[in-house]
Amino acid sequence: MKRIFNILAILALALTTSCFGDKQMDAMNQFMDTQNLPGIYRDSKSEFVYDEAAHQCYINPNANIFCIMNDDATKYLQFQLSAAPVVGEFVDVETKSYGMGISSSSTYKGLRVDKIENGLCYLRSDAEGGYVGIIIDWVE
Repeated sequence: MKRIFNILAILALALTTSCFGDKQMDAMNQFMDTQNLPGIYRDSKSEFVYDEAAHQCYINPNANIFCIMNDDATKYLQFQLSAAPVVGEFVDVETKSYGMGISSSSTYKGLRVDKIENGLCYLRSDAEGGYVGIIIDWVE
């Protein structure tokens, strides 16, 4: 009897945790659906967002690179994708940054290409210890 109770308690905990995770992911998905600027978003907050007045963008689709930089290119945030984005597929993204106020180097594994529309590519994941969304300019 005690063993059955323990098994039920573990199952209840697992179900509670998975439901909580789904609510967090739903909130992040709803948040990301309202965003339309290149940048990095984590847990329904912007970590870094492109500012048209202060930044320029650079895209090299042949090398799977998107970069945001200031006017004299002394500060930058570069996104290197492991492959050209295809909706429904997964890519790894390596970021390199200098002077932008975020980590100088990060790797995000297994981001799902959610959509590509209006010149923007939306990448999402919950596998990085937080709910991560990345939006980059992209030309197909």
